[in-house]
Amino acid sequence: MSTLPRGRTADFLEWCQAHVPVFDQNAEEIGLTKAQAGDFAATTVKAQASLLNQHEAEQAARAATLGHI
Repeated sequence: MSTLPRGRTADFLEWCQAHVPVFDQNAEEIGLTKAQAGDFAATTVKAQASLLNQHEAEQAARAATLGHI
């Protein structure tokens, strides 16, 4: 049974964060290379930064909009 969350991006990223060490420590046992596990970890970090940037941009847009009313 898959535990991969559907829906919110934040939930998916939380799942990824929780699985980074699992994938790293058990790469060969679950059919991954160490390079693939490393790529998963790096991509998770990039996705987290992108989501944070998105939230910051949304907040800045809201603040700018409210400032012009």
